[in-house]
Amino acid sequence: MLDWIERQFISQSFTGHNDFEFEHGVHQLDWRAAYSETERDEPDRRTYTYFNDNLSSSAFERRWSRLDETSTDLGADYSIALDWGGNSSTEFQVGGMWSDKDRHFDQYRFGIDFTEFGQDIDLNIDQSIENEILPYNNFAIGKVELRANTTDTDSYDSQEEIQAGYLNTNTDFGENWSLVAGGRFEKFNQKLSYPNDPRVSNELDYDDWYPAVNLTWRATEEVQVRLGYSQTVSYPGIIERSEAQTYDPETDDPIFGNPDLEVSTIDNSDVRVEYYFSDTECFAGAVL
Repeated sequence: MLDWIERQFISQSFTGHNDFEFEHGVHQLDWRAAYSETERDEPDRRTYTYFNDNLSSSAFERRWSRLDETSTDLGADYSIALDWGGNSSTEFQVGGMWSDKDRHFDQYRFGIDFTEFGQDIDLNIDQSIENEILPYNNFAIGKVELRANTTDTDSYDSQEEIQAGYLNTNTDFGENWSLVAGGRFEKFNQKLSYPNDPRVSNELDYDDWYPAVNLTWRATEEVQVRLGYSQTVSYPGIIERSEAQTYDPETDDPIFGNPDLEVSTIDNSDVRVEYYFSDTECFAGAVL
């Protein structure tokens, strides 16, 4: 195998925290913004495979690929704490986020025909492929020819966007009980388009609500019991849904995506008992 890979990653992020004082308390605003660019260039990767010390023309490949991706992320959280009697209080938190990722990927793959040499060449593995089989002269006289293996879906453009908003409450009922409850609405959109074959372009669009609740009982200063339930979501990645043939960066094994993959929702529930020996030591048992 002969390859040269160039990677470049540029990222810039900003975060901020602001306090606003009012008569009934302090309001807090946390915000964040991030932008990144990713580039990956793989010019003329060459792979040779031998069977019984013979060079196989069917397992030879030259590959050119380039990936360009930009990503933008914005988010903000606003918190208000209210005391409503005795040792009881509630913190309200509302927030939102927006994420956008755009990718352009080009790939060209070529095999080789040994029209004069035959399909399997008796070339010792220690000899030079580049000098004895693949010099320019052999291409010029037609002994060796490139064979296009590129498919119409090897190049693609993609866009992935996530929009979300949530409301969360954290309430202390005296000294022994706490309740965290809230919900998140999230909208996901992923588009894959193939310039060389627009017919197989596809889009995955999904939105839903995801609730969460957690109740804590502090039975003693050392023992507390937690009960929790939440819903989460898992989205398929671009490579997982893309029909382009990609390759494992470590083994170079081909990877094929499935455009029919769907969004998975996950229900989480647990009961947990915790015993604290000290401020830094504890024993916990849980049923999930």
